Amino acid sequence: MVPLVASQIASFGIMTSDIIMMGQLSVPDLASGSLAIRYYQPFYFFTLGLTAVTSPLISQAIGSGDPQKARRVFRQGLVIVMLLSLITMPLVAFGAPVLTFLGQGADVAARAEPFLFWTALSIPQFFLFLMFRFFVIGNQKTRMQLIVTITGLTVNLALNPILAHGKFGLPEFGLSGIAIATLASYFVMNIMMGLYVQFHPNFRGFHPFARLWRIDFALMMRIIKLGLPNAVIVMSETGMFVIAGFMIGTFGTNALASAGIANQIAAMAFMVPLGLSQATASVVGRAAGENNAQKVGMAGWSAHILGCIIAVPMTAILLLYPEGLATIFIQPSDENYAETLPIVVAMLFFVGLFQLVDGMQVIAGAKLRGINDTKIPAIIALLSYWGVGVGTAYIFAFHMGFGPASVWGGLGIGLAVASVITTYRWARHLDQIRKGRSILVA
Repeated sequence: MVPLVASQIASFGIMTSDIIMMGQLSVPDLASGSLAIRYYQPFYFFTLGLTAVTSPLISQAIGSGDPQKARRVFRQGLVIVMLLSLITMPLVAFGAPVLTFLGQGADVAARAEPFLFWTALSIPQFFLFLMFRFFVIGNQKTRMQLIVTITGLTVNLALNPILAHGKFGLPEFGLSGIAIATLASYFVMNIMMGLYVQFHPNFRGFHPFARLWRIDFALMMRIIKLGLPNAVIVMSETGMFVIAGFMIGTFGTNALASAGIANQIAAMAFMVPLGLSQATASVVGRAAGENNAQKVGMAGWSAHILGCIIAVPMTAILLLYPEGLATIFIQPSDENYAETLPIVVAMLFFVGLFQLVDGMQVIAGAKLRGINDTKIPAIIALLSYWGVGVGTAYIFAFHMGFGPASVWGGLGIGLAVASVITTYRWARHLDQIRKGRSILVA
């Protein structure tokens, strides 16, 4: 589990280093760049949600002694992510008019346009790396992907200032340079992962790239059938934060930049329970494939307890050191620093408060995914995140006049509702399994 959590942090560290670099350029660059990231994130997280089910499916196949099926799941996953890449790239490349249509400032959208173009070229690399990760997670072989991700982070940290500021005789690319650095980082990561799964003895019996051209429509539809509800779950939560960013953007550039900082800090803290949840889905899936009900229950509740323990220091750091965290992203010398910092601090107060429920809901969702339960959790997610979360945020910010920071308070309430309901659903499943029901829901 530790390599998986660490690699999740390192992977998100690439985006965090991008946000930090944007802040070093200027507050307007930070506002435009973070807005562009929030625009393309729903496409990324939809693909993540859709393909995340391949990890427990691979684990279930291995647990039941069917490595050929594990390979077929991986192969169909590769086909799916490449098709999604072709659809997503033009939507991201031409996203600036959409941002303007959604009420964002024309100058902010125009500044984001070249960043979105280079990010569109990165989409196939992003999606391909997801499938490599889910394949090794399903096999519970996670150390190499930590090395690969740290390598990608190192490449990104090295290239960001070179390309953004134009060092070593290169032109100054600004925001575009940050996107180009990310593209290069993921290209290196995918080369390394491709060589690993092809040649390492861990996967010698799988032949992961054998007959890539062969389409298994039945298995592909099974992945999509299980994955679409999970994509709804992931999109509901991430979409909630995207819509929150658009709400906050109506309060001006400083508020938008503050939201970008708070969102990145919240997302970085979220990487720990997210990494734990991915390991949980794999372990629960393996136990389900072995038809071991006791092991399923133990794995699920152990992850839940560990998630609660992890949330305590996360909450403490966010509540005790908000200004220190904010100054990582925005320089005190910036002319907008004095107006931006108080908004960030207020937002981080709410971020700290909802760490526990945010971790619990993602871990509960992973446990349900491990036993193929994705449809009802998708409905729970929609109602909790969009009905309760976005609805409460809108009321707080615009009807009650509590300001941009209160948007995050509304999101926290939505996360809390999702956490309670999905945890109850998991406990109910275990009770039914003890009474003789089969472990796998679908």
